[in-house]
Amino acid sequence: MSNIEEYKTTHIVKEELILKIFVIGYSPMGESIVILVMADNIVKFSAVIDCFESSTTNLTLDILKEYNIEELNLICLTHPDKDHCKGLEKVLEKINSKTKILYPTNIFNDSYYDRDVKIAVGKIGELFALRKDDSNKPILKGCAGNNLIQTMEFQHETNGYRYPLYINTYSPVSEINDRYSAKNFLKGENIYHNAHNNLSIMSSLSLGDFKVLLCSDIENDSIDIVKRDLNQDGRDFFSYAIDFFKIPHHCSNGSKNILNLLKNILIPTSVTTVYRVGNVSLPDKQMLEQYKAKLDTIYCTSNIKENENKYGYGIVEVTVNIFNRTIKIEDMKYDSVQIK
Repeated sequence: MSNIEEYKTTHIVKEELILKIFVIGYSPMGESIVILVMADNIVKFSAVIDCFESSTTNLTLDILKEYNIEELNLICLTHPDKDHCKGLEKVLEKINSKTKILYPTNIFNDSYYDRDVKIAVGKIGELFALRKDDSNKPILKGCAGNNLIQTMEFQHETNGYRYPLYINTYSPVSEINDRYSAKNFLKGENIYHNAHNNLSIMSSLSLGDFKVLLCSDIENDSIDIVKRDLNQDGRDFFSYAIDFFKIPHHCSNGSKNILNLLKNILIPTSVTTVYRVGNVSLPDKQMLEQYKAKLDTIYCTSNIKENENKYGYGIVEVTVNIFNRTIKIEDMKYDSVQIK
């Protein structure tokens, strides 16, 4: 990618380069994503995107414990809603001075947050208050527009092939204070009061030529801005094929424009979560049919038949062998199912 001048870290790999993605979902609501890059069975990169915990279970922390991860490379709060925040303050304890913490620009401007959201956002605020020379102060970044966040490179010891890791974020509507065009897309809506999905950070990850798109709760206005404003690197990513796709906003009609962005792209593997609160029940049945027509395979962290969920949470675990380019969905855990 043209805007990279040099790689910050290069790792030599002898035998196996593995990308693991854990999509965690709770019912009736709540989700988190854990990402690991393992070289010769050693974790070289770890990231958590959002967090949720029930009264008895925090699967995010369970996975980090299973892989002996005490300090994360990257933590991202995609937007300040309870189903993406609850318990995040515990994840934010797993940092060092090199950890990057991402959040939507202007996240501190709101006073309408749920109690659990206030705890998570407040924890980020506490990290801001640390002295610059404090060894526990991470790298804090408010995301607006298209940002390159992480670079790392892996090199096969025998053949010399290189496998760069890139992570980009897309969060255009959080630019509202700076960009008139973004403000126009919102049609005067108050993006802070009960409209936090408008702040959502969508992220792309590529390791070698394997591509992952994680959409959080990004909605139509933001998706339209992303499509309009893609730079060359973005256009390269959104071309031909995306290997793994996290469906936005629990398969909601409010994010249907993602299908326009992905119109000519092959997508073999995808996953969604559920959200059933009050009168809202997601995945939306009609929207799910549209995704079925587009996507080869769809998994869900819960059984979409609500009365058939036993545990109230599930994990879709994806293991990718980057060298031989194979993808495996591990045995379904808890309530997770294949729905297409």
